[in-house]
Amino acid sequence: MAGLALRAAEPADIAFIRGLEQRDDYAAFIFRWSQAEHEAVLAAPDKRTLIADDDAGASVGFAILRNMAGDAVPYLVRMAVAKPGEGLGRALLAQVCDWVFAESAAPRLELDVFEDNTRAQALYRRLGFVVERMSEAPVDRPSGAPARLIYMSRTRDSA
Repeated sequence: MAGLALRAAEPADIAFIRGLEQRDDYAAFIFRWSQAEHEAVLAAPDKRTLIADDDAGASVGFAILRNMAGDAVPYLVRMAVAKPGEGLGRALLAQVCDWVFAESAAPRLELDVFEDNTRAQALYRRLGFVVERMSEAPVDRPSGAPARLIYMSRTRDSA
């Protein structure tokens, strides 16, 4: 697997992000945000959108975080890669974790994942995330079909 470089997203990256969000293979797990919603996230002082570029400078993934200001615990809202199953997700998540802990004093990083997204759960576990709890009641998914959420976290010193 070639290296990835993280950078802050710019307004011109929104088309790339929205293109990934709208892929059929992400439809059950990732909400499709509008241009305006992504613009608002880019402008928010407590949110960060990161783009992963490959060695050739091509964008291959993104991650969106919230709670990146003050004493809040950072939260990975979503991430996606252009070529699932090729190790990009693992590389991106590892770099996002490193970035969060370098850019903040936070003791942990949190996220949630739908209970049937076993591929993502396995990735999170491989990178040191542990299950904290499951939602009591199902929530609506992007498809409209309800599912429960699993809440996971990784501490600063997890491997």
